[in-house]
Amino acid sequence: MDSTSIPSLSDQVGWHNLVALIATFSLLTVFVFSAAAFVLMIFGVLKPDKATRMYLSGVFAVSAVSIFVGYIQDWLRTDPSAVVQSVTSSAERQYAGQVAAQADQGSNTRRLVVLWTQIGGEADRGKFTALKSTLSGSRFLTPGAEDVKRTIATNEIRFCNPAVASDAAELKSLLEAKHFNAFTITQLSNCSQQDEKSGNILEVWLQSGS
Repeated sequence: MDSTSIPSLSDQVGWHNLVALIATFSLLTVFVFSAAAFVLMIFGVLKPDKATRMYLSGVFAVSAVSIFVGYIQDWLRTDPSAVVQSVTSSAERQYAGQVAAQADQGSNTRRLVVLWTQIGGEADRGKFTALKSTLSGSRFLTPGAEDVKRTIATNEIRFCNPAVASDAAELKSLLEAKHFNAFTITQLSNCSQQDEKSGNILEVWLQSGS
């Protein structure tokens, strides 16, 4: 009895992908040439007939609407509270930097150090709250944390200015004595000259998860 060969699923998927790729490339080519023709038409280089003008105008009207809809969708997906949190954190950091700079001028007391805290996600914001509570009343100022939206593998203290190396060591000892997970200290090597002299700033990266 004759046997009939049945194409495999992978072969079918491969053909479907090829057809989709060709179709996408064809549409992209049409839009690119339409864009060039539309620009030339605007500047009077091309003088197409009425039907062609309507086609080119329609293509760009659809493109403009698609771009506008895309922006609206992105805006609707944005969490307003996250935007407010980000703006607030930035303002608090600037204010804390000004306070620390003013306290340094002509002061005989121990200098203030500003901590720029990074958390991996909103689920870790409780760790920042614990950090802020632990350091309340100390010379380490803790303005709002930045959500970097990625996993932070370990607790880490980073700095650019060599003058704050001893502050980093003191902060590490203080936090570990308060039962925070162990911190590593890193002096960043890719700092600009301005960063290296930019006052008393430490970056604190808080480990994601437990």
